[in-house]
Amino acid sequence: MNIYFRKTSVYLSTLFGIGKSPYAPGTVGTIAAMLIRWKWEPSWWELLIIFFVGVYITSEAEKALRKEDPPQVVWDEMLGYFIAMYGFSPKSMIAALVLFRIFDILKGFPINRIEKLRGGWGIMLDDVVAGIESNLLLWTIVTYYGIKA
Repeated sequence: MNIYFRKTSVYLSTLFGIGKSPYAPGTVGTIAAMLIRWKWEPSWWELLIIFFVGVYITSEAEKALRKEDPPQVVWDEMLGYFIAMYGFSPKSMIAALVLFRIFDILKGFPINRIEKLRGGWGIMLDDVVAGIESNLLLWTIVTYYGIKA
């Protein structure tokens, strides 16, 4: 693969270098996603585009960085957070961030199995599932307590 394309894949998959934070790059990437989400609510088809672009660029970044699921790759956190927030107003941003990070860090079933997939598929899909779990739990909490989200 073209060296410039691999470098571009690293640049994009680290969210323009944000994932290179020396401290908690996944959380820093999720906070960046929260700031993006504050201004832009992606539709379901835009989420699909982000997913498929992410599978490709995170696979290339993994090869360029010569490490499986490198911590500085945070494109997956961005998508996972967007999924966690899907259908919610900005009032739910902090709750979605906390829930998403818990699911993403703990990697319970089925996330722990999905992340074993190779390349960009594993990188992206474990965060997709963490985002879905976060979204479902947030809807449960909002519904149970009658909170406007």
